[in-house]
Amino acid sequence: MSSAKSTERFYEKYGTKFYTFNKDKEINGDIDKTDGDYNNIKISCKYSGNINVNGVVYIDNKGDFDGSINAAGIIISGKSDGTIRASEKIEVRKDSHVRGRLITPDLAKDTEADFDAVVQTPEEADRADNLEEDDFVLYLEKRNDLELLIE
Repeated sequence: MSSAKSTERFYEKYGTKFYTFNKDKEINGDIDKTDGDYNNIKISCKYSGNINVNGVVYIDNKGDFDGSINAAGIIISGKSDGTIRASEKIEVRKDSHVRGRLITPDLAKDTEADFDAVVQTPEEADRADNLEEDDFVLYLEKRNDLELLIE
């Protein structure tokens, strides 16, 4: 008997049904679907806004997203600019273009992705979001013949 190794992807447990936004559309607005069964979203168009779902958001290679996402899992194959927060995992696939801030406990990034983003764990993001103005120290730097003086 041979034992087959499971090849299930992290997102498969959220189901195979996706609400799809067509490539011929340009959409501005917010989605908040966290009640009931898993709610998965596929973006195949230009989309600006905020998405909050309890399933997976998939930005396919025709998708161009600008805004914020809060979901269990996020797969990026297209363009993304904004704050992307996944409670489980973010996958950045080959030939994607990612800008902004990614917050996740687990990141998988293809080396051929165009990637210019800050990556934080949820704990790091919470600390950064809760900083007060008094938590910062400002230094004035003066240079005099390459000598550094800190006042």
